[in-house]
Amino acid sequence: YCGKVFAEAVPALASMPVSDPKYQTNSFLIVPVFARMEGLGGSQRPIGTLCVTDKRNGQPFDENDEELLSVFASQVGVALQNARLFEKATVDTLTKLFTRQFFFARLEEEVASAHQQNAPLCAIMGDLDHFHDINKHGHHVGDVVLSSSAAVFRQRILMTGGLSGRYGGEEFVAMMPGVSLARGQKIAEEVRAKLEALSLVLDGKKIPVTISL
Repeated sequence: YCGKVFAEAVPALASMPVSDPKYQTNSFLIVPVFARMEGLGGSQRPIGTLCVTDKRNGQPFDENDEELLSVFASQVGVALQNARLFEKATVDTLTKLFTRQFFFARLEEEVASAHQQNAPLCAIMGDLDHFHDINKHGHHVGDVVLSSSAAVFRQRILMTGGLSGRYGGEEFVAMMPGVSLARGQKIAEEVRAKLEALSLVLDGKKIPVTISL
């Protein structure tokens, strides 16, 4: 049912019980969630659906419920679109790390907060070793190494509640509010060891990955 609503971009309202081998309900309502398409005159396309089923009071859904859920779905669509636009503006497409501009804007805020609270803030700069040699295997190989390495870096920094960004071509940067220098050094060593243990075989060749932090 959701697939049909998504494909046809038209709400589905069932006020009577539905008995289907895959879906049984006394009443359900499904509405499409729309987002505006960029570069096509602001036209809309469905990006998902919202489905509600079986009211707690046992009453069937009606046209008033459909109108209310459609209004809610439009707000969901706007929120998702805004989130998508925010991500496009602040997240590097290849590495999924924050862009340099966004990262350093946030870093200024966190440094000011650390000074105010007299709290530690640790920063890490990472540079993949011999990346130009890796690129000699082909830029597609370099892209895989960058994205794989960035994923390891980002996931470990996220565990601290910190933020990571792409500083340059093969350079990563991170900030970890509340993290001391000693702990930061241990985290950097963990990242270094995990990247060294990364087993990447591309185009039949094993690509060693190391990083200086």
